[in-house]
Amino acid sequence: MNFRRRLVDHVVPTIVLVVICLVVTCALAFTYSKTKTAIDSNAQKTQEEAAKEVLGEKEGKALEETVQSYGGEMSVMVGISNEGKVTGVKVISHADTPGLGTKAMETDYLTQYKGIKKLDHESIREDESKDAVTGATISSNAVYAAVKKALLEYENVGR
Repeated sequence: MNFRRRLVDHVVPTIVLVVICLVVTCALAFTYSKTKTAIDSNAQKTQEEAAKEVLGEKEGKALEETVQSYGGEMSVMVGISNEGKVTGVKVISHADTPGLGTKAMETDYLTQYKGIKKLDHESIREDESKDAVTGATISSNAVYAAVKKALLEYENVGR
């Protein structure tokens, strides 16, 4: 009797938790399947709008680069003209700290990359021609790395 009681006291809660986990997992899978198309469509629209924004009225290519930043991955769209010059930079997605970290993603800050053809340094700290946002050096360096990566990709493949 004592063994049976202990078995019920331990097995029943375990079974209940497993059932709850299965129900929640099924609910999440169902929600994901219903919203995936809309999420993908919005992501595509965001990329297309960013590509138009960074190219402006110029002929060229818009390259999306993903780099590591303070909060994780940062996705950056870089427009490059047919002459190989940066026409614009826009951060599409990031997980950096709102406020200070995102100052490196503001339009005024990103304009410093317009017109450049090459970034010769490993990081923004070494490049005296580019400014990093004080207190957001990792975010600033991520943008720098994305622009450098896009320019190298354009130079090697994109022309």
